[in-house]
Amino acid sequence: MEFFKTGVTLLQNIVTLLGAAAIIGGLVEVGKSQADNNPAVRATGIAMFVGGAIIIAVGQVLVPELSSMLTLPKT
Repeated sequence: MEFFKTGVTLLQNIVTLLGAAAIIGGLVEVGKSQADNNPAVRATGIAMFVGGAIIIAVGQVLVPELSSMLTLPKT
């Protein structure tokens, strides 16, 4: 059972890192849009930022619930 708990913790870390990467990518896009004065790129950057925040929320809230789903009843 320890294997599954370690796997869930690893999955939580990976999902959180992917969300952080999306946030950083969104901030870069917003920065580029400010330099070019391009509203379409700004909207894409904001969408990436919000999407990254949602991914982090899923990683922190829903992924740990997997460990409770994987526990077997003791007999």
